[in-house]
Amino acid sequence: MMIEQLPNVVLSEMVEYLNPRERQRFSAANRALRKLFPMPLRIKIASKSTNTSLEEMYFVSPYERPSAFLSRQEALVFEKDYLLWTYDYNRENKVFLSRNNVEWGDTGTFQYVIFSAGLRPKDTRQSIRVMGGKAGTQVCFGKDVGVTLGGLDANPTRADSRYRSYLSVLAVADVTRWYSMVREWGKAEMLQLHRCEDDDHTAVVNDDETTSSLTIHAKPDIVDDIFHLYSPKSLELGTASSEMVYHKIRCNLWIESGYICVRALVNSMPCSFAVPIIETDSLGGGGGIQQSPVVDVMNMLFEKADARWEAVKYYLAIALDLNCGRSHSLGDIMNSLASCDESCTSTIAYDAAQSMVYMQVDSYIVTTSVPDSPFNENEMWECLALDDSYSFPWIR
Repeated sequence: MMIEQLPNVVLSEMVEYLNPRERQRFSAANRALRKLFPMPLRIKIASKSTNTSLEEMYFVSPYERPSAFLSRQEALVFEKDYLLWTYDYNRENKVFLSRNNVEWGDTGTFQYVIFSAGLRPKDTRQSIRVMGGKAGTQVCFGKDVGVTLGGLDANPTRADSRYRSYLSVLAVADVTRWYSMVREWGKAEMLQLHRCEDDDHTAVVNDDETTSSLTIHAKPDIVDDIFHLYSPKSLELGTASSEMVYHKIRCNLWIESGYICVRALVNSMPCSFAVPIIETDSLGGGGGIQQSPVVDVMNMLFEKADARWEAVKYYLAIALDLNCGRSHSLGDIMNSLASCDESCTSTIAYDAAQSMVYMQVDSYIVTTSVPDSPFNENEMWECLALDDSYSFPWIR
């Protein structure tokens, strides 16, 4: 049997497992397959006012059908929800145009939020809409339009907020920044969409036009205010980074004899730190281990937000401060960790043989039900702290 003689539903399921290049080669095999899987539409986003463009060429998918493609023959229409995405061939997954990190601005009279623009792996929570024409009418490529981004979250200060904002670009000297902030279409939000016509998915641009690429952001496992914590699994899909000023360190996490242990990979850090997992702790919302023991325990500590989580966060903050060139003695570190427990129900002890500081919680029994997760120096987490200064004033 020739492959084109297979039922269309079988062929469609097969294509789902192909990346865009493989899909293109497959559909080019013969006329029947080209008809069944037409060439997808790809677009480029540019700004005439700043003479800049995004380097990526984007596929377009209907928001309600993320696995589908718009073909070159299909119209892109105003005010319809779409997903714009490209393919990360290094990590072999789709990455979607979206708002990412939140930065606070201040005019002196009021505060406002600025979202960085970036690419998210395997995340379809935010849609884009093309604005500037009558809803439902066809978008003309090369003409001035606006592009808004938004999700479903009710909180207006989160990137996935349902409060939509325009994609904007600012170019000053050699610095170009793509971001999303305003809800009105202005000069910085006046963009052009160009169809990529040839098989190499390239678009004709001006010789002097500058291009910039967006960062593929890993999804943090834990976000606590300015702290973003990324597991090795999340870092397989992207980078722990921000377009804002930030500080970053690497660390190892492991579970040993009922304690979750953290070792910051900072040369001047004199110790590792361990907090107990106690019998009253419930992993995975009571359903047991959902991801991995270390990830589930860290999420549990974060959700409980007790003295143990505050102490882990303080340890990481001290490591970030050390990484910025400041000094903290072992005694300073132990005092800072002890100060996290305002109820004074825990004690801090140092094991010199292991260079480990332990938090011991009084009146609680350390659990033996959570399996050990052995130390592996090659499994590195990353801790990123968003900040616009080079100090951490919360360290006591």
